[in-house]
Amino acid sequence: MRDGTELDFEELRAQAQAAIESAGRTQSEVAEALGVHRSAVSRALHTAGPKFQELQRRIIRLLTPYRINRHVYFKAERDEP
Repeated sequence: MRDGTELDFEELRAQAQAAIESAGRTQSEVAEALGVHRSAVSRALHTAGPKFQELQRRIIRLLTPYRINRHVYFKAERDEP
């Protein structure tokens, strides 16, 4: 990951998983450091989408020099008459 990288939900999940693998930490160790259950970490590493994005961001923040900021965008499209 590089500074300024934009991530979708699947990429965020993959980066959280990569952070744990690169740090050589177990899911249990990460869960303890974040004050969550190991099963929550496991689900966050295997499930992409909005439900686990906050935990995935916390994992990345804990184990890498990166902070993941959330940006939401909406796009207006005109209906054809």
